[in-house]
Amino acid sequence: MNNIQKSTITILASALLLAGCSSGVGADVSSPPPSPPPSTSVPTTEVVPELEPTSEPVPEYTEPVDPFTEEPREVVASFGETITWDDGLAVKVSAPKFYEPGEYAAGAKKWNAVFSVTLKNGTSKRYDPTGLYLTASDSGGDLERIFDSNLPSDPSVSLRAGKSVTWKVAYGLNSKSLKGLTIQVQPFSLSSENYATAIFEN
Repeated sequence: MNNIQKSTITILASALLLAGCSSGVGADVSSPPPSPPPSTSVPTTEVVPELEPTSEPVPEYTEPVDPFTEEPREVVASFGETITWDDGLAVKVSAPKFYEPGEYAAGAKKWNAVFSVTLKNGTSKRYDPTGLYLTASDSGGDLERIFDSNLPSDPSVSLRAGKSVTWKVAYGLNSKSLKGLTIQVQPFSLSSENYATAIFEN
């Protein structure tokens, strides 16, 4: 074999060796690393513990007691007698008389009657007489009170313990008769219990 043939063989062998090395290094550099398999998200469920029923009984609702809703009592007396309540307050209503109202009287009728009311404060403290509520009726029904300048005004000054006051009240009648007349007196005070209704009749 001559020198030219040896040189040719040597060149071809070198070329093949370089090609093989170049091919292996290029694959390692350019190829990305294998991707890991995608992860799967697994939802979690929160476990809420059940509440155990309480063994304590639930208290029942009770309506508050209102002393003023109690059915009021009644005390009946004849005209001229005195009714005294438990705290010492006392009232008296005189027998009715026919009344001739003034020209400008309001509430007057063809026949009218007048009464005298006496209030005595037998309690241990002052009493406001404006808290005394009066109503009247006869056989024909409720009566309308007469307001007349000829009659003195109702007392408006608080009454001291042990003191008394008297004033007059008049009503228009449903008929010409003083029989069957009734006067109801109801005291009121925020600082005391419910008063019984005082009823005066003939």
